[in-house]
Amino acid sequence: DYENPCIAVSQDGEVWETPTGVTNPLVSKPTGGYNADTELVFNKSDKKLYLFYHERIAPTSNKLMVMEASNGVTWTAPVAVLTGVYAVTSYASPSIWFDSSDSKWTMIYHNLDGGSTYPMLRIRSSTSNVYGAWGTASAITIANPTGGRTWWHSQFKLLPNGRVVGLVQDIVNGGGGAAGALFAAESLDGGITFAVRPVYADLGFYRTAFNIF
Repeated sequence: DYENPCIAVSQDGEVWETPTGVTNPLVSKPTGGYNADTELVFNKSDKKLYLFYHERIAPTSNKLMVMEASNGVTWTAPVAVLTGVYAVTSYASPSIWFDSSDSKWTMIYHNLDGGSTYPMLRIRSSTSNVYGAWGTASAITIANPTGGRTWWHSQFKLLPNGRVVGLVQDIVNGGGGAAGALFAAESLDGGITFAVRPVYADLGFYRTAFNIF
């Protein structure tokens, strides 16, 4: 019911606390809808944190929202950078990164309004301005899991060498909200084509998050 964006900080990945000066949640639940799938991105180019999330309001709109901060405490008001037609295009579980090689943003997301197999799509910004125009989304190439299952949520990151790696969780075709098995995915072409293999099969995972050290 509530996936409102919040900020927490940890020095060891185990003990978490709200940063001094922050009041959570940063964004309240919208009337007639909900927030979901917060994605926190640090852009080395401008040294800012960007917080993205999916706002879904029935029956009017699906939006990708973004807010930014230079210190992790003082956040700008949320701005919609993409708006999809309700029951047609949604921006669930967005993974977003800034590619310094061409100064553009890339997002991979799950269109949970796109049919029972929930297509995964890739879209790029037209410029370095995250609030500016974005191009046309296209489906990524990634084999669906077997046994009548499909992808539900994921997280991907761009490595310094240009590889895109991620963790993807599956679900029964047409299902929703249930935990699934976990798969590792890797792309050598910027997130267009992925190889994938299972890493945990106990069907106990939801959306994952990871850091690379």
